[in-house]
This record gives sequence, structure tokens and C-alpha cells, in this order.
Amino acid sequence: GMSFEKSNSFYKTSLAIARLLKDSDTRPIHDILMQFIDDTDFYKFILKEYQDKRLLRIRDIRAMSSFINKVKNSSMSNPNLTVSEFLSELDLRERHNLPITGELVTYTQDGVKIITAHASKGLEFHTVIIPFCLQDKSWPLKAITDKIPLPVSVIKTKESVSSKSEKDLLNFFDETRLFYVAASRAKANLVFTSSPSENAITSSFFNNIKIAPRESKESEEDIINEFFMKIEERDPFEYSKGVLKNMIKDLTLTPTKLNTYLRCKRKFLYNCVLLLPGRKKQSLIFGNCVHKALEEVYRKYKKEKAFPDFDYFKDIFLRGLRYEAIDKAIKTRCEEKLPLLEKWFTMAKDKAVMPLDLEKNKIIVLNGGIRFAGKFDKIEFEDESKKLIRVIDYKTGIPDKHIKKIEKISSVKNEDCDDYLRQLVAYKMLYERDTYERSHYKVSHGMLVFVEPAKDTVKRYNLIKGKYVDKKVKITEGMVHDLEELIRNVWNSINNLKFDKPPEKDKNICPSCDFCSICWNE
Repeated sequence: GMSFEKSNSFYKTSLAIARLLKDSDTRPIHDILMQFIDDTDFYKFILKEYQDKRLLRIRDIRAMSSFINKVKNSSMSNPNLTVSEFLSELDLRERHNLPITGELVTYTQDGVKIITAHASKGLEFHTVIIPFCLQDKSWPLKAITDKIPLPVSVIKTKESVSSKSEKDLLNFFDETRLFYVAASRAKANLVFTSSPSENAITSSFFNNIKIAPRESKESEEDIINEFFMKIEERDPFEYSKGVLKNMIKDLTLTPTKLNTYLRCKRKFLYNCVLLLPGRKKQSLIFGNCVHKALEEVYRKYKKEKAFPDFDYFKDIFLRGLRYEAIDKAIKTRCEEKLPLLEKWFTMAKDKAVMPLDLEKNKIIVLNGGIRFAGKFDKIEFEDESKKLIRVIDYKTGIPDKHIKKIEKISSVKNEDCDDYLRQLVAYKMLYERDTYERSHYKVSHGMLVFVEPAKDTVKRYNLIKGKYVDKKVKITEGMVHDLEELIRNVWNSINNLKFDKPPEKDKNICPSCDFCSICWNE
């Protein structure tokens, strides 16, 4: 069953399997699985070139995502989990009939829905299939004599009819009405099937509506499969739009998702709508561990009124790193950054400010029912007498490009606006408009605190190589208004399913994306 459209298909497959076997007991299972997906172009296989308007395999994507999340959860609870141990866990679940659960489809999504004719009342579908149309078997169903006849005074319908022939006629009329309800649910295609035999004939309903049955040696399953293949060939993209619309209707936007859409609409589709899992990156792992350690440091500071030493920060950082179930190379590179973190931590300790709040989730609803959520790192006073506060956002990574972009561009609607600036403006919006937790304070400023030093010296931007830098930004109501307008425009584009692929591959951005191989032929 292997395709040999490309000459290196077999060679590539053998390399993927060889690496899988080689790494099976030396690397974290989640990392192995994501590497195997990359090696085999598994995403591309399932999606079947979405940009070419082929039918999205939503169920396959969700099933795979559920499995990968199961692997991820298992490895988080047991960072040393090997492939053999995980397979033993799956075998145990199978023997005890325990499924791997996950959201595959919902009743409102496009797909095959098996329901009764009675339950279909009031609904409509693109295609309706009414199977087993046999006389006195299902369409119409042969009348069954009441086991316990009810008094005429209770139900004044068929019981009031005296003769059996009249009762049979009323039963037939009821069955006809039900058949009409089922048949009239179809908007475009209506398919009837039956398999008559010596003891069963085709439904009399066909004669009444002047439909001549077509004989076929194929099974009903083959006929239905053939029918859906023809649908897919006609206009497959139309059959994925309904699924995507269903998936985005309950979507909650965040500053990160907003920035993702503005940078790459196709990545937003894969990452935020289809929820395709990605590999664990060093930058993300490092950032998670730093944020967790800082949160615990400031909680201790707030509780004990004494700022902890670096050893306390280091212990929490390393503990978080141990439970990330990551490759040894990533773990080592994160640990190598501890001396730089200690240097920054010493400076932060000398100018520590008592936080008003830490790591708080906020969610608001904008006009049009748009849900927008975010989570800030820390809030502290800017001017207590004026009830003004600032939002602190800790950032890992090199600060140079972010400082330069913020200095050059202040409008959040500008496509070249720095992502971090939009995040700061979003925090003001979230904090001040939270209807569940009203505050007497106003956010006047946002501050980006970089825990890694500048890469180069640029006096114009107050950057000095090897020195740490904070960037304080005044946030105005006008910036919030612009952000809200931008959010509405993005939301409208998402609802119109504007997930276009970039016109060309960006050599600086695309190679580091988890979904590069889906968009571009390597």
C-alpha cells in the first residue's frame, strides 16, 4: 500500500522507522512520537493538502491529537516513561476494555448522524439516507395489535374506529406521514435503499411517489460509499466548511492567538483550530520553568515579606525541568542558562516591588460576543496615590528586536507591531473590563522584564551588550480602542474562514514552525 510517487519514499520511510527503534528507550516518548510525525509527514498525509481544497480529515486529526495528548499526560506524570512501558499501559487498558478518550465529533458537526425518523423532525441535512425500505418491515412498519387497548375516552383516535380495515388505513397514513418527515429532511440528496427477497418486497411508498427502484449487484454499503466518493469529487471543500465553522464558534481569543493569526493565518488554523500537537521547544520549556519559579518566589515574598535567595528560585526551576519529560539536550541547554539567570535574579532582588497580584487569569466578552482571555504575570503599583498600576510581563529570550520594534511602531493595528506590545495593551483591557472582579485601579503602564541580556550594543535604544533591560510602555485608552477594533476584524476574518497560506515561504520564520512540512514541499 506504500506510494512510490517520489523516488525516496522507501528510503525516507526506513529512516523514520530506524530512528523510532533507535530512540525507543533513550528519549522521552512524547518527543519520539512528535519526531516520528515529522519524519513521516503524518500531518500532511491526514490533511491531504488542505490548500488544494481536499476534504479535511477532522476525525482523524482529533483522534490523533487525543492519542498524543494521552502520551503527553502519561509522560508528565512519569517523566522517565519509556515506549515499552507506555505500550504495556495501552495493553493493560485494552485488556480491561478502557478506551483512550478524546473529543472526535459533536452532534452539530458535519458527519454521519444515525437518528430515528421521529428524532429528525425539525432538522435538515445536506444528504439523507433512508435504509431498509421493505414493505411491512420498516417502511411502512406492519401494524402491531395493542397489547392493552386503552379506553376510547382516553385516546380518541384509532380506538374510535370500529373496523380493522379502517385501523389499518389509519396506521398506513401515520407511517406515510413519518416517511414524509424523514424524506423531507434532505436539502440536496435523498437516498433510499432496500434488499428485497422472496419473503420481503420493496416498500409500497416507492410506487406512490413514482420512484422506480434500480437493481444492483453491489451491497448497500458499496452503493453508499460510491455516493459519498462522488460528493467529495464534486466540491469537497464545501463539506469541510461546516466542520470548521462549528470548531471556531466557541473559540476564545487570547493575545497569543491574536498574534499567531496576524503572523500566519495557516498556522492559526493548524495550531488554534485543528489543535495539531507540536514538539516541545527549548524556548517554551525554559520560559515555563522561569515563570513558575518567579511565581513561587514572589508568592513567598508576599507571604513572608522577605525576598528569597536564588537557591529557592533554582530549586523550583530544576524541579519544573525534571517534570517536563524532555530530551536530555534541551534539559542541558536550559540548565546552562542558570548563571545568566542568577545574575539577573541578583539585580531583581535589589529592586524588588511587592506584587498586588500574581498569575491571574482574566476573561471578558467584547461586543459581538467575542470572548477574549489572557493571563498576566504580576501587577504592582505605578502610583498608589492616584490608584494607578502597571502590568509586569516577564520575557525569556533576546530583547533586542522587541525593544527596537516597540520604539519604531506604537500602533497595535500596524502589521509590524511587536507582539509583546499588543500583549501589554491586552492586559489593560482585560484587567479594567473584567466584570467578575471589578478593580478600583487603572492600568497606566506595562513593563516588559527580560531575564536574558541584550545581544548587541545599540545606544539609540539603550541596549548594551551583556546588560539586562526592562521596557516600560505607557498604555492609553486609544491603544485599547485600536486593539479592540483589531480583535473584531480578526474575529470576522476567522468566522469567514480566511486561513490562506502565505504567498511564499519565509526563510526566517517557516523552518522553525511545526507545520512547515504541511505548507511547503521539502
